[in-house]
Amino acid sequence: MAAVVATAALNLTHTARADGYIYIYKQPNGAYLFTDKNVNKHNYTLLKRMGRPTATASCLGITRSILKKRARAYALTVERIAASNRLDPLLMRAIITVESCYDAHATSSVGARGLMQLMPTTGAHMGIHDLYDPINNLEAGMRYFKSLMRRFSNNVRLSLAAYNAGPTAVLKYDGVPPYPETQNYVSRVLAHYRKLVNGG
Repeated sequence: MAAVVATAALNLTHTARADGYIYIYKQPNGAYLFTDKNVNKHNYTLLKRMGRPTATASCLGITRSILKKRARAYALTVERIAASNRLDPLLMRAIITVESCYDAHATSSVGARGLMQLMPTTGAHMGIHDLYDPINNLEAGMRYFKSLMRRFSNNVRLSLAAYNAGPTAVLKYDGVPPYPETQNYVSRVLAHYRKLVNGG
């Protein structure tokens, strides 16, 4: 892509509507726009709608020992916040690992931020604006995941899919959406979760 513009949805006009997908548009000037809102403008060309990518750059070159060291730094906080939301702390650890490799300053190509890779609109909905603050991010991320668990009757696979692609996509397809990003995301989180359950 010649020019890429990652724009937070909060900066768009009132004609945009957030629904959980990630959209890629080509703008009139030829630049590309990544956003979590459906932009209703006649001169914007929709190129793709997909699940949200994780912050893969934060995991480049990270060894298992480095990852474990990062995880230990947040272990007690993750346990505390997971317990307050009645969530499995091992599942939360698996999500954080896949999302950001425990990089509190991680930013994905579409603007998701922090440990649990929240979009600014999601953070605002949860009452959190500084998503690079680790505690704020964990609290907002886990409260959001808890809301998805309630919505999808404690179905972990569907809740993970909704965390990645948005609940609208899960409802539309009545299951995990057929997006490669989302299907891969669910598989990776569950694989990490099984490792943690087995002491890995």
